[in-house]
Amino acid sequence: MASQTKGKRILVVDDDRLIVSLLEAGLQEAGGEYAIATAFSAQEALAKIQQERFALVMTDYQMPDMNGVELMQQIRNLLPETRIVLMSAHPPDLMEEMIGEIHADGYLEKPISLTKLWALVEEMINGQ
Repeated sequence: MASQTKGKRILVVDDDRLIVSLLEAGLQEAGGEYAIATAFSAQEALAKIQQERFALVMTDYQMPDMNGVELMQQIRNLLPETRIVLMSAHPPDLMEEMIGEIHADGYLEKPISLTKLWALVEEMINGQ
């Protein structure tokens, strides 16, 4: 990935620690150009968002304390310019209507392909 991405902050939010670890490793493998932060709940993510800005937030849809849509709505109120990608095991056709209604910037279907992850992150952060 291009060096212009250096310092771009990404927040990965999922209650499954293994998924968070895999996404963090996958993003670092993409070139290590991004500053990756992690949160294991929506509340933890909101606390981090209030402390620092992120270019991209990648959040799981299904979490125990607040779902990804509710988290996304709160992020939009705090930092409307932040790009948000929703992740779910639900197929895209089932999520498509919801994604349009909530104005998510992108969607990743679990299990997440590294190739799709890299392409989506590049598009979200660099507009390519």
